[in-house]
Amino acid sequence: MTDRKSVYIAGPMTGVEDLNYPLFNLIAETLRHGGYEVVNPAELQHNQAPEAEATRAEYMALDLPHVIACDILCLLPDWEQSRGANVELLVALSCGNEVWELVQDGEESAVFLESPDLRPSLWRIARHVDDSARAINKAV
Repeated sequence: MTDRKSVYIAGPMTGVEDLNYPLFNLIAETLRHGGYEVVNPAELQHNQAPEAEATRAEYMALDLPHVIACDILCLLPDWEQSRGANVELLVALSCGNEVWELVQDGEESAVFLESPDLRPSLWRIARHVDDSARAINKAV
């Protein structure tokens, strides 16, 4: 990576029309125009073949090194609904990366909020992870 700050874009893809690529691409273009180096999952080679049937774990294994390498994680609207984006958020915060959340202000504009207060969301995520771990431990 260069001296410019690097941004990884995270957000929902599964179940969203066109895998949400138009929004991922719009935000990537906007950030690049602003001087940022951008990692856009919609542009990554492993996401270019929709007929490929990789598992969620395989996609995450390919994406998480990019999250770790970037300085900033940018969360798209409805990121809370994406299991992948939740994992990417936990990894980014564990690495001490800055987190931005893209929020919509009306229908035609978007505003970046640097370092939003994510503690309630993190509690929900952490609780979900903890509950899953307990269920797995009981099963074995």
